[in-house]
Amino acid sequence: MQFYYFSCDLKHIYLHLDCMLDLDTEDWVDILLGNVKVHEPIKFRTYSGTRVGDAHKTTMAIVLLVSDRLVQLWREHGFTGWDTFPVEVYAKDGSRVEGLHGLVVLGRSGPARDLDEDDPASGFVFDERTWDGSDMFVPEGTLLRCMSPRMAEATLAAKPRNVTVRRIEDRLI
Repeated sequence: MQFYYFSCDLKHIYLHLDCMLDLDTEDWVDILLGNVKVHEPIKFRTYSGTRVGDAHKTTMAIVLLVSDRLVQLWREHGFTGWDTFPVEVYAKDGSRVEGLHGLVVLGRSGPARDLDEDDPASGFVFDERTWDGSDMFVPEGTLLRCMSPRMAEATLAAKPRNVTVRRIEDRLI
């Protein structure tokens, strides 16, 4: 089965966000993997960019925000292995930017193995027998957001803005 990597483009016209809450990396990992449930919105401010897309990076590289549009699409299709946490996003002028959510990945697989041990960005594979069957999942020992073929196809068919979906075997950078 072909699996896919999900992230966002780094186009400068789209919002790049800075978290206003000082958290350690370990705390973020717990949030992003669903080990800790966030009840109050985490606040972000615009670091650069002006356009709202369907996915946004933050200055904390492992944190990704997704749009209402993607959340609705994924819910309508019944995709599993993901959730969201509440966020408040502010533009540079202090106004609220609506319609974004923090992405949590609940699905898992066994460890990823780099295709080229000398080049960790070369792409990766994992033992499919270790995959829990979730449509979105993180291979053990990574924070790489992966998608099942059906989730990747539906996401790409929606023509999302500022989104990257590529085969996990392809170069990551």
